[in-house]
Amino acid sequence: MSEPSPGVDQARQGRSSKPGTPDERSPAAYGHYRRAPRYRAFALTGVVIGLVIGVVLAWSQPITGDYSRTTIVAYLAASLGLLGGLLGLGAAVLVERRRS
Repeated sequence: MSEPSPGVDQARQGRSSKPGTPDERSPAAYGHYRRAPRYRAFALTGVVIGLVIGVVLAWSQPITGDYSRTTIVAYLAASLGLLGGLLGLGAAVLVERRRS
């Protein structure tokens, strides 16, 4: 009986006889993966929450003074949206600091 060729042995083990082919298995690469919060998601969530609170506050109060309801909604939504975005970014920084 003849000795099997090296290519046949490698094929039986699940490896290709040609180096560089997709079947060739490489060792797993280990490293440190940095898990940081997504700042955009935190900021946008804060902005949306601020906008919703601003609109609810504007529509829940009666109109008094020289400003229309649309103006009040715009001012409250803009200011509370900015404040919510800043608070969201602050929360993201706190989450990142706790992990490190």
